[in-house]
Amino acid sequence: LVMTYYIKIPNNSGNIVFQSGDNSRLWNFPPKYFTERNKYTDVLFQVPAEDSLLVAFPGNLMHYVQRNVSGEDRLCLTLNFGIKDVTTFSPNHRKFNR
Repeated sequence: LVMTYYIKIPNNSGNIVFQSGDNSRLWNFPPKYFTERNKYTDVLFQVPAEDSLLVAFPGNLMHYVQRNVSGEDRLCLTLNFGIKDVTTFSPNHRKFNR
């Protein structure tokens, strides 16, 4: 799980963009069934960045942040979370107290 908290976001500092697994939009010649995209078939989805916004998404979802062209600093905090399987640990296990 990835979480991004936007602290200070000036105008024109870039949005976070998510990309689905369908890369056909990136081809020079898209398949005949997807000549026009809509909100259901589009490959890219943008979330406008704004102050005090928290965005959470799966870590395996392809994503990137657009370039900051505001001339000011964009301040955000991003955290990656993973779940550790502790059911196999026991008090005698050497990693139990970590």
